[in-house]
Amino acid sequence: MKNLLKLLSSKWVFEKPKKRKILIYDSYSLDYSKYLFPKSRCELLNVRYENINMYVGILSLFSNYNLSLVDRYKKTFIDIVSQ
Repeated sequence: MKNLLKLLSSKWVFEKPKKRKILIYDSYSLDYSKYLFPKSRCELLNVRYENINMYVGILSLFSNYNLSLVDRYKKTFIDIVSQ
């Protein structure tokens, strides 16, 4: 129930993530990374339900990975950004 409330209160993004050379795994790491990398070279993967990318979510529903839905979402997001 707690995760469902987080899911409903998060911001939903409907565009495909951009291909980037650097993936920042969590928004709390963003404070440190802004000193190391230019923002234009980075893509952010929110793992605390701040933003949910619906494009990635739909693709992860139909993926054949033998993982939980949350792990499939993360793997799909990483695959899209790294291609």
